[in-house]
Amino acid sequence: MVLTAWLAVFLAVGAAEAHSFHGDGTTYGGNPLGGTCGFQRPWRVWTPQSMQLTAALNHPQWKSSLNCGRCVSVKHGDNAPVTIQIVDQCPECKHGDLDFATGAYNVVVQKGPGREKISWDFVECPDTFAAGDLEFVLKEGSNPYWTAFQPQNFKHGIECVDIDVGNGWERLERNEGVLVGFYFLYQRGVHGPFKLRATSVTGQVIVTPTFSSLNDPMRTGQQFGGGYSKPAGPVASVVLTPEAQPTPAPQAESLVVAPIAAVAREPTPPISPPILYEQPALDAQPFPIATRHEQQPERTHTPTLSPAPAAVPTAPSSPAKHAFKPPHPGREHPKKKKSCE
Repeated sequence: MVLTAWLAVFLAVGAAEAHSFHGDGTTYGGNPLGGTCGFQRPWRVWTPQSMQLTAALNHPQWKSSLNCGRCVSVKHGDNAPVTIQIVDQCPECKHGDLDFATGAYNVVVQKGPGREKISWDFVECPDTFAAGDLEFVLKEGSNPYWTAFQPQNFKHGIECVDIDVGNGWERLERNEGVLVGFYFLYQRGVHGPFKLRATSVTGQVIVTPTFSSLNDPMRTGQQFGGGYSKPAGPVASVVLTPEAQPTPAPQAESLVVAPIAAVAREPTPPISPPILYEQPALDAQPFPIATRHEQQPERTHTPTLSPAPAAVPTAPSSPAKHAFKPPHPGREHPKKKKSCE
């Protein structure tokens, strides 16, 4: 009985520490804004440090951008696991791969850039990335006839979003062929009060208050919590490289004026009176006036140049036999939860 209980505890701890996905970790620099997720502005609690703890997810697990904004706990070798956030896609990466921002790579791998083996799993986002309540923002260019909603500041991934404009709940469109990025689209007209309903990957549901128009701040006053089988790892601190400071201009040196020693003056000899003599008269001759003679330049014989032979056109080069074609990796279409079917 004691052995059975101990074994159950051991298996539970092992399951909590295991990671579901394995692949390669690389680094690409990274910027959480403007990537394939389409985040137009920083989340409410993002800082310059947390915005470096991000990664791009491989295409097979991209899930048509539905994994945007989710947090993952990543482990490399014997290093402690680190929690980071998904903000972009790595189209050429294989299943299990993560392409880290520089700061995230440094704290996860702790060595120079390369390709390192990692393991990871989805976890609940800590307060470093999402704190307070879930909110929605509009994509730039949205209007009552074409409205693209984007969830932000969520601790659990978003599986689907519905809208009620007064006629019951309707599913918002998710189609990267129409709109690339983490957006939920409605094209039937939002002309008055409406509500939104978000369902998380753990099956939790948040229904917003009724908003009077699209101009209202779309705060929900609620947040997802619990439901993950694996705990999040710690959030490492990132040391940002300070910006180069301008070199201060050199200060002018102070000039020290040394006193000049007094020089003894010698007596000045007496001035002899000038000797006066009579200068003979000179015949006054007028000064000649110089005349300007324009010097004509010497004529030089310019040799006649023969025309250059006409260039012989060269035949256009034939196209490469093996033109590069961009890869077209297959998309993964995971089975949705019943709550979002």
